Amino acid sequence: MPAVAGTLTDLGQLLVERCGLDEQNLVVVRDPADPMELGLTLADQAEQAADVLFVYYVGHGLVSPGGGLHLATRYTDRRTNRLSHTALAYAGVRDCLLSSPARSIVVVLDCCYSGRAIGTLGPAAGEDTAGGGTDGEAAQPARVHGAYVLTSTGGEERALAPPGQPHTAFSGELIALLREGEPDAPAYLTLR
Repeated sequence: MPAVAGTLTDLGQLLVERCGLDEQNLVVVRDPADPMELGLTLADQAEQAADVLFVYYVGHGLVSPGGGLHLATRYTDRRTNRLSHTALAYAGVRDCLLSSPARSIVVVLDCCYSGRAIGTLGPAAGEDTAGGGTDGEAAQPARVHGAYVLTSTGGEERALAPPGQPHTAFSGELIALLREGEPDAPAYLTLR
């Protein structure tokens, strides 16, 4: 998707310039060759994080025959009998995050079917979701204290990447919010 490169560049710049992220702590995996490269980079960062671990994925989200969310890489083969071997299962991402010593964990998924991540690092069944849910965009407190999952779509929805635009639809709105703020909102916004 052509919008991914611009999204990663612009969001990374905003995280450093507007959100106070130390540039040496910004790790970008652009167009990973295979799920192992993406997964091992995530595992390394999750192990090292002490304060905030911010994970942002923008790309293709795919669903396995068993209903699990998978994050695509350059190597991904969409055929159902190959998907679990050629894409990064979100269940593996979840395991990395649950074992991280980070005080706060934020996961932002901008991909089709990203709402399937709600409930895996999202709230436990029956927990109050503060008006969110699995339909549409959601920022949910996770079962892990200090962890949030923000998704661009519900579990059965496709994400939008308008042709010719520098960003995906969801990431474009997030980037605009970070650049321009929201005039009707309070001075500080939380994920909740």
